[in-house]
This record gives sequence, C-alpha cells and structure tokens, in this order.
Amino acid sequence: MPKIKVKRKFPCTDRFGGKEITFNLLSRDYADTLAKFTATLSRDDLMFLRVDIRDAETREQWFKNIQDGHTLTIIALDETGALVGYCSLHVNSRSWTSHIGEFRVLVAPAYRGTGLSTRLINEIFQIARELKLERLVVHIAREQRRFRGLLEEMGFQAEALLTDWLKSRDGVTHDLVIMSQHLGDQG
Repeated sequence: MPKIKVKRKFPCTDRFGGKEITFNLLSRDYADTLAKFTATLSRDDLMFLRVDIRDAETREQWFKNIQDGHTLTIIALDETGALVGYCSLHVNSRSWTSHIGEFRVLVAPAYRGTGLSTRLINEIFQIARELKLERLVVHIAREQRRFRGLLEEMGFQAEALLTDWLKSRDGVTHDLVIMSQHLGDQG
C-alpha cells in the first residue's frame, strides 16, 4: 500500500491556550519527542490507550505503520518543540472495511479544553475526505464522558456498546463505546 498522501501543507501553526502550536506529520525525526511525551503520561492518560505507547517496540511499530501507509499521525508541538497532542488515522485498504478510517487522539492535560483536540480531529477529517473514506470510527471507554460529549458535538453517534470489552492495566473491565460519523454528514 502506498503512503497516505495529504494535500494539506505541514508544518502549520495556530494558537491554543494562548500559545502557538505547530502541527506536523509524525515521522521518525520525532522519535525522541514522542518518547518524551509518552514518559509524561499519567496512569489515567494511559488507562484507555489501545496500546502502551511508552513501550519503545510499540512506538517502532507505529513508525512502521506510518512507513507502510496504514497510519498517518498529526502531531501538535508547543513553542519549545515539546509534543502536546496527536491524532492518528488508521486505514486498511485490504479489508472489507477499506472505506472506514479509525482515529485516535490524545492531548496533554494542559491543553484539554483549548480546542486542540477538535482541531486535530478536524485535520484528520480533512485528510479522510481526501482519501475518499466514507466513515470515521473511534473507540472510547464508556467513562470518557467529556470526550464523548465533544464527539457528539462534532456529529458522531454511538453505534455500539460492548459490555466489559476493555480491561485497564489494573485488571478492571470497562464498557467500550464505538462511535462513528459518515464523512458526508460533517458540515
């Protein structure tokens, strides 16, 4: 599969929380920056991540997925060059869900509520449309009510509730909510 191509020009900048943020595409050039970001994540931040991105092998697989064209990640960097958030788009052109993109987003606590998550998701929307994807999907834990509210404001709808589907690192099970949106529905 060829690399995911984007028309949007990166890097670009905007202001969030009174600070200038630079958006760029994740590449191996940012390996140390990503490692530093993951080292700052709290137990709560890590609880519902699909994989433990603190692990060097996991991050290496992330870079391989980017190289192979299965993943595209937009990163947000603060004025010092520190990573303060990301949003990844995952696609698989060889499956029966080739028309669907899944995204994942994580923003540092200091930037939550500033609009940064919304901007990252909107960037992924634009790229998904360029790729002619028909639907975007996100998996979240039922407890992530604030994030679910943001997604609903953006037009996402709950498609499924899977009881006790997730198990956090402390061994407790949680319900998984699958939310999606047809890309034609986004205004």
